[in-house]
Amino acid sequence: MAAYAATATLEHPGKSERLHLSRLGIAYGQVNVTNYNSTLVEITGITNLFRSDPTVVVILDGPSDEGYHGTWVQASGSIKCWAGVDASATADGPEVELTDDTDAGSFNFLAIGVAR
Repeated sequence: MAAYAATATLEHPGKSERLHLSRLGIAYGQVNVTNYNSTLVEITGITNLFRSDPTVVVILDGPSDEGYHGTWVQASGSIKCWAGVDASATADGPEVELTDDTDAGSFNFLAIGVAR
């Protein structure tokens, strides 16, 4: 079982963009979860762009390019992935956590927090 692996690709690499006359910043781009594991690992390509207090908010725009759903987990700074119970990523109805060692695909994201 391999470790959780994810890479963030930012539209404006290296920093969050400050909102005018504010301490808030935004970052956006794609995050590719190449190896999902239920033991979540912080995605530092996103979290390192912001101060840790208050917490950064990350919004995913929908299913990944592989069709899986994801939710941002504040506690771990990572994405938890879900699949339909019938093993179809696009199933309507209940979902279960994605199995370990699965390529969850790329998610578009928008992150908002206090800029560094």
